[in-house]
Amino acid sequence: MNPHQRAREYAEIAEGLLESNDQWDRMRALALSLLAVYHVVKPMMCRECGCTDLYPCFDELGDPCSWVEPELCSKCAEKAKVVYPPKG
Repeated sequence: MNPHQRAREYAEIAEGLLESNDQWDRMRALALSLLAVYHVVKPMMCRECGCTDLYPCFDELGDPCSWVEPELCSKCAEKAKVVYPPKG
């Protein structure tokens, strides 16, 4: 199941729960809605240092890192001497 299908499934369950008058059902609906969004808009994280768009790492000058490839930030790429764009 791809992330969009899983998100749709969570959203459909949440929609049914929202029709309930039970407070706990409404809380479960909110949690499922948040899960649906997370599966579609999962933040990228560096595989080396764990930084994200919201919590970047910084270079010696205090500038935030950027993405040089999926799951690899510029600071970690520099440490590993990864050439971007890759020469092929």
